[in-house]
Amino acid sequence: MVPDDWVDESTLELFNSADTYYALLLPCLMPVIIIHFILIEVGLEFFINN
Repeated sequence: MVPDDWVDESTLELFNSADTYYALLLPCLMPVIIIHFILIEVGLEFFINN
């Protein structure tokens, strides 16, 4: 059995804040990522067609 105090409180806090950080960041980044993918696709199509 792993004791309960095996994980340090500060480490746990860090993980929690990182989770919320990414949870808040992802919705902001998603449109940017999608737009980049669309631009890359269009750019490749254009490049191949010419």
